[in-house]
Amino acid sequence: MSTKQKIEVHTVVRQPIHGAEDLPIGVFMVAHRYAEAPFRKIIPAADQMVLNWTISGTVRVNHCDEQFDMSSGDAFLCKPNEFFSYDVQSEAWESRWIAFDGRFFSEWMDTTQINHHYHPGPCPNDLFISLESQLCNSGHGSLAHANITAFAILMHALGASKPDYLDQDDIDRAQILIAENLQNVNLNVNWLIQQLECERTAFSRRFSKRTGETPIVYITNKRIHAAIALLKTGHLSTAEIAHAVGYQDADYFSRIIKKKTGFTAGQHREGVIAIL
Repeated sequence: MSTKQKIEVHTVVRQPIHGAEDLPIGVFMVAHRYAEAPFRKIIPAADQMVLNWTISGTVRVNHCDEQFDMSSGDAFLCKPNEFFSYDVQSEAWESRWIAFDGRFFSEWMDTTQINHHYHPGPCPNDLFISLESQLCNSGHGSLAHANITAFAILMHALGASKPDYLDQDDIDRAQILIAENLQNVNLNVNWLIQQLECERTAFSRRFSKRTGETPIVYITNKRIHAAIALLKTGHLSTAEIAHAVGYQDADYFSRIIKKKTGFTAGQHREGVIAIL
């Protein structure tokens, strides 16, 4: 076997579709990479953001003027017009990555404390595999589902973007869990309490004091924000969006949208902006 080898598995490339700049998330490429040591490669600057998530092994990354090592469960985000290189020195490195852009994510990044590299935990391989399959199928329905799947991947990545996750208090951890699990139909106050192993009344009081909202109102508002962004794509049915943000009943979801924002789901599709 060669001492210098790289294998790309399930690499999918999708050219930008017309009007992609108006989508909340636009996927341009997704890949599964396996590289054996020794291997080194420079990745030129691109117009999209790149999220690279390590599955196993180790790699040394040079990103702009910063150098750091990555191992299983580590990820790094390269913003548009930034270059990076990776150097596999001692053992095979396996990772998945996604190149994307979109108004929704760009605006979110401006208000989210996210470092270039951090530890979000195990790579969600099943979501990446689903995304690859959906992008291989050029049908309208598959591309619509791909947008939901990409959204779920970024939820996982962004939800645990703070590097000192285990050192944070239960309110910080609760906000991370909420961001990661918007699509989880079981996400509610009781589920949070079970995950955090804390007392409900005291937690709810501290959460409300910190955020200005009760936990259930906070969860609902986050789901509605995400739903409005997906409605603006124009590619997804109301039922699909409801499921993507944790509602099993599309009719109930529609009523919640109207109650919380004053506008129907259809009006949001047409560009009405609601501020929660």
